Amino acid sequence: MPIAERHGLTPLQLACEWTLAQEAVTCAAPTLIQEIGEGTRAVEEKRAELAALPAENPLTAEEIAEIDRVGDNTGCMALKGGVPDYDGEPVADRWPLYPELVAIAERWEIDPRRELQAQG
Repeated sequence: MPIAERHGLTPLQLACEWTLAQEAVTCAAPTLIQEIGEGTRAVEEKRAELAALPAENPLTAEEIAEIDRVGDNTGCMALKGGVPDYDGEPVADRWPLYPELVAIAERWEIDPRRELQAQG
């Protein structure tokens, strides 16, 4: 996580700072869950991590845009039902693989013939 490392932030802190950088957001209140098992962290530790957020958000506009690009999954739900060899009318969870869906698949390095086709 180069952006977090650059600013000395933990992944939890980076997520909060990115959230707080959104224009419509003035407050972030993450849900902290006490997980069980080896290697888990206490909720109190996570709360202290949040309390240690810098007073000023250190993320630059370029870094915020970079994180936005990583999380941009626009069109992915439509891609889910796209089937390479289906050429009928669109029905629930099955429709032709339109050119714009092929472009989304390419962006996410998805091979529609291999990954969106029932193997049989």
